[in-house]
Amino acid sequence: MFTRANVPGYIERGIERDYLKDYISDFSQQFYLCEKNEFVKIFAGYLEDLNANTESIFIALQIIP
Repeated sequence: MFTRANVPGYIERGIERDYLKDYISDFSQQFYLCEKNEFVKIFAGYLEDLNANTESIFIALQIIP
């Protein structure tokens, strides 16, 4: 869905706090985060800043040695 290349049908934008704010209107929904530890921490923080229900944020960590 996201790319840095100019590809029709894909969004040329990184996923960051402003993206979440611009494209998500219902922060009471459930959110599932899965990626490297630092990514998950950052995005969980973004969601909390945007008043997402912390009990609706589900995290699966990808452990990288």
